[in-house]
Amino acid sequence: MTTAAIVVTIILAGVAHLIVLHRLEVARCQLDAARGAVYQYARWLAEFPEVAIALQNLQQEINGAPLSPHTGPGHNGPWTLSALRDVLRIVREGR
Repeated sequence: MTTAAIVVTIILAGVAHLIVLHRLEVARCQLDAARGAVYQYARWLAEFPEVAIALQNLQQEINGAPLSPHTGPGHNGPWTLSALRDVLRIVREGR
């Protein structure tokens, strides 16, 4: 490989690295915006138990918590969407 080819390869690798860093920064900004939106919704709608549970579940998912498909005793979330729906039905029915 010639010196010029090595230099071009290094430059392209650097550009690719910068693109990845930029995409990560954009994703981080979007995640921060989502966290802020969830916080505002929770702040204003927390008086409604079902909404509060759903928003808390979403916040935990955004923060990277593993989701549980189980809704029984000892399973306090966050839940998968299917399990969350079951939890909200239980809350609505007052069980």
